Amino acid sequence: MSTGVVLVPLALALARRIAPRRGVFFARWGFLHVLVLVGAGAVLLNLTPLIVPGNTEDPWIQIARTMVFMGGLALGVLAIAHRLHPEGIGALGFSRGGNLRAIGAGLVCFVLLWPVLTGCMWVWPTLARLMDLEVGVQPVLEGILDLEGSALFGALVFAVLIGPLLEELIFRGFLQPLLVQNFRERGGIAVCALLFALLHGLDAFLPLFMFSLLLGWLQVHTQRLLASYCVHALNNGVTLIIAFTVGL
Repeated sequence: MSTGVVLVPLALALARRIAPRRGVFFARWGFLHVLVLVGAGAVLLNLTPLIVPGNTEDPWIQIARTMVFMGGLALGVLAIAHRLHPEGIGALGFSRGGNLRAIGAGLVCFVLLWPVLTGCMWVWPTLARLMDLEVGVQPVLEGILDLEGSALFGALVFAVLIGPLLEELIFRGFLQPLLVQNFRERGGIAVCALLFALLHGLDAFLPLFMFSLLLGWLQVHTQRLLASYCVHALNNGVTLIIAFTVGL
């Protein structure tokens, strides 16, 4: 992990060289819109058992309900951006041009910072025990490993391709720009990363927080959602490959 920390300045410098920083983005939405989205999400969350009926203990049912919930939030985000911003949904990071450079910068950062991220995975359980926190394997990961056949395929598609897109749209595309405007760049990235990690539970809090800092920096630097999305998808894919081959 200490070796990985030394590579942080190199990773950021290479990313800046590959994809020069974009201009500052101004979000036209405010915290009131976030509260409205949270309220609508709470209603949708209570409706998911009706939309996706089935046994709550079934991992596939849990994943399907999560997909419906996050999809609903993402549609709300798209509607808000389309209504309030002159660029429409492009304001969420879907701009043309510079996407390949942004993705390249993200992949370089991910590869060079992988030792830091994996180090956080090893360190977090020890830190959690020192703070009297009970942590284990993320339930969603355990659930995916228990699936078979078409249910497993659907869960993998969601975990690697769909889920990261919805999360990046909501957190880095919609929420983070507003937080950066109000808490400055570092503060906004940190607050967004904290919310992202907490909402995923304490089982992988530290590695998710550090990973979210990387995703947040990429989005602020490149203003391209594809950069953070591709890194997020790659991370989930690598995590699942390790889980299936090496075990939890």
